[in-house]
Amino acid sequence: MNIKNYLESIDIDFTESGSNVGKNSVNIRCPFPGCDDPSTHLGVDIEKGFFNCWACGESGTIVKLIKNLEQITWSEAKEKAGSADYTRDNDLLDFINETLKLPKDSKIVTDVTIKLQDNFLPITNQTSNKLLLRYLKQRKINLPLAIKYNLHYCKSKDYSQRLIFPIYEENTIVGFTSRDTTSISKIKHKHPKGFQIKNYLYGLNQFNNDILFITEGCVDTIRLENIAVGIFGKSLSDKQEEKLISAYMNNRFKSIAVLLDEDAFESALEIKQRLSNFGIEVKVIQLPKGKDPADLGKKRIEELEKNESFF
Repeated sequence: MNIKNYLESIDIDFTESGSNVGKNSVNIRCPFPGCDDPSTHLGVDIEKGFFNCWACGESGTIVKLIKNLEQITWSEAKEKAGSADYTRDNDLLDFINETLKLPKDSKIVTDVTIKLQDNFLPITNQTSNKLLLRYLKQRKINLPLAIKYNLHYCKSKDYSQRLIFPIYEENTIVGFTSRDTTSISKIKHKHPKGFQIKNYLYGLNQFNNDILFITEGCVDTIRLENIAVGIFGKSLSDKQEEKLISAYMNNRFKSIAVLLDEDAFESALEIKQRLSNFGIEVKVIQLPKGKDPADLGKKRIEELEKNESFF
């Protein structure tokens, strides 16, 4: 945006020269509560879109300044700022708190914990169930990966012949989902009734990478090992959005790559738009035709990201 034109449009006087005016900057009177300096000591960098008050120390982005000059919401201020963003942590945190209706320093409340059933057997190096091992081989999940993600299987009752995926909140199991391994059941994916699976991100407890890859499901996430999380489908829920923003604010990652299946490209673009609104760098990777993340694996996905096969 043209900052000088903007200030003129709302009748804010500014100075363009003087001993206190920095390079590529204009100075205005500080609008923030608690600053009683009558002079024009708030400098605005008209190229970078940042400001700083030399009297009270208030600083931030042009979005924060617009919000306080006009007494409007963060979303309204961002819309007025246009292409200007808000990359400073304090500005972003305030924006998140307002947008998500969260009090500062709050923790996201989780659902009631659902424990793994007693008849769920953990996968180990001694696991010999032929049906299960065949399914794992088909999905290119080796035993070390299955053990790392604490996968279980069930041979009887409600989850018979299913691969069990424990779901974690930090390091605590809060629930699970499952996948049929027989190709016979009409219900491929199944989780406990009442369990709000879309409140969680699969694999976040294992994640450790500068780029966070968003995938649709558990198998995709496991195949990408510690660089991905799963959202249990093609859409991002509000709770999942909250968890991603919280992880970003805690410096768990620097950017996001949305990696949904080929038929969910529009959904991927929508997720990019939503998360970009919080100042996060987000790209969408378009997969080769007929392929999903689990088919390609970690090495190939990282090559696609580096080779700029994205939107």
